[in-house]
Amino acid sequence: MAVTPCRHRQKQSYPTLEAAEFELRDYKRTAKANKKLINRMQVYRCPDGPHWHLGHNNPPSQRRQGIPR
Repeated sequence: MAVTPCRHRQKQSYPTLEAAEFELRDYKRTAKANKKLINRMQVYRCPDGPHWHLGHNNPPSQRRQGIPR
């Protein structure tokens, strides 16, 4: 089976869910220590391959719908 390149190359990828969840806990702990509110960060499986990323889960009203970047 051919490996599909990840479209999220700029993001850190994690080989397992456990590794991504560990990094998320560490990220939230650091953010809390720095008095930053990070409550929308979540782990998600990449649609391009067998790995995981961290990302923000923004509500639909905050997403850029149909606007080119």
